[in-house]
Amino acid sequence: MPAWDLIFTDILVPIQRNRPSAPEKHGGLCPAQSHQLADLARINFACTSSLFINKYSVGKYAALISGQWKQGVPIDLFIRQLVHAGQLQAHVTSPS
Repeated sequence: MPAWDLIFTDILVPIQRNRPSAPEKHGGLCPAQSHQLADLARINFACTSSLFINKYSVGKYAALISGQWKQGVPIDLFIRQLVHAGQLQAHVTSPS
């Protein structure tokens, strides 16, 4: 099984009062050459404008989202639900 299913290069993190909003405040960063990766499992995020799908996870991703448009939930928020439920492993990258 791959260590990641999705890597986002651009996300929206809602600002919340009295709570950290940046991924680095959540303790999920790990330095890797010239960028950092933050695990999105505990971060509220939105946006699907720029992401990579692991080639080994394409079938899994397709199966999880298949027909789910009927729920009426925007795709980015549906993906966030899958990530928070542990069904997808997702990270966001940012320059270090």
